[in-house]
Amino acid sequence: MPNTTGKICQWGCYDEEDEACHPGLTNMQCAEIYGHVEWIQVCDCVDEATGLRDNITVAAPRLAPANLYFSVPAFVVLFRESLEVVIVLAIIMQFLTKMKNDGLLE
Repeated sequence: MPNTTGKICQWGCYDEEDEACHPGLTNMQCAEIYGHVEWIQVCDCVDEATGLRDNITVAAPRLAPANLYFSVPAFVVLFRESLEVVIVLAIIMQFLTKMKNDGLLE
């Protein structure tokens, strides 16, 4: 797709909440961040005509590495998903037990 904005941008880790780029991260490091980040071509933009840098905000550096194993939001999401699976399995078991008791299943 041709560039119609007049800007030349580099690929980077863009934080949608802060509307800023996280400098110095690779695609995989960006994927490890829990939150609203994307690996897209909007960082370090330069105006093609003038050669001047765009006024792009740089996000505050992440001081600690992302720890996905003990992340509270990640735990809550996993717990909720696991609970849904258990509920569905319980409903299926009740259905099969009722069918067996009614003589519809051997």
